[in-house]
Amino acid sequence: MKKYGFILGVIFIAGCAMMPSAKRVYAPVDYGAVADGQTLCTAAIQKAIDECAANGGGVVRLSGGKFLSGTIFMKSNVTLEIAKGSKGYVICDFDSRILLPFGNDADLTYYKGRDKSDVIPPLGHFQREWVDACKGDLKTHCDFDYGGTAIEQMLLGLVAYRVGKKIEYDGKSGRVTNSAEANALLRRRYRPGWTLNG
Repeated sequence: MKKYGFILGVIFIAGCAMMPSAKRVYAPVDYGAVADGQTLCTAAIQKAIDECAANGGGVVRLSGGKFLSGTIFMKSNVTLEIAKGSKGYVICDFDSRILLPFGNDADLTYYKGRDKSDVIPPLGHFQREWVDACKGDLKTHCDFDYGGTAIEQMLLGLVAYRVGKKIEYDGKSGRVTNSAEANALLRRRYRPGWTLNG
C-alpha cells in the first residue's frame, strides 16, 4: 500500500534524483530559487513555468535539495518533474489538484496527468455558489457532507502527527480505538460556565 502525505497550498520537494528527458528543461534555481527548504521559492518556480510555457513547453525540474513554495499555477505543455527517489508533497487549492507519493521509496515515474477531456471544468467561486444555494435549491459542490468529511480526515492526520504514530479511528463512534492519548485530543474539557445571580 502506498502512503501519501498531504500539504495544502504548499510544495516541499526533497532530494530529487535526475530523470532523463528529451524536452527542454528549466530549473527554478536558475530563476532565483534556493533549495534549502526554508526560502520561499514560489515566484522562482512560477517564473520557470511561465518561461517554459512561453517557449513552447518542456520540463520544469526540481532537483538537488528542498524547495518550499506556495501555490503555483501549471500551464499547457509544461511538465513539473520530480524524479524517482524524491520526497514530494503537493499542491491543493481551488484551482489545482496534484497528489504525489511520499516516502524514501516514492516512485513517480508511473504518473501521467489526466487528459484534458477527463478533467471536470472549474467550479468557479465557492462563496458565491454557497450564497446562491441559500437563496434557492442549488446543491453546492462542497456541501457540509463533503466539507465535514474532508476536515475530519485532516484533523485526524494532525492528531496522528501529535501522538507520533498511526491511529485507528472508528467513525461511527467518533473514537480512536488504539490510543488513549490520541482519543483524548478529540475533545477538550471546558471550564464551568458563568453564573449570573439577580
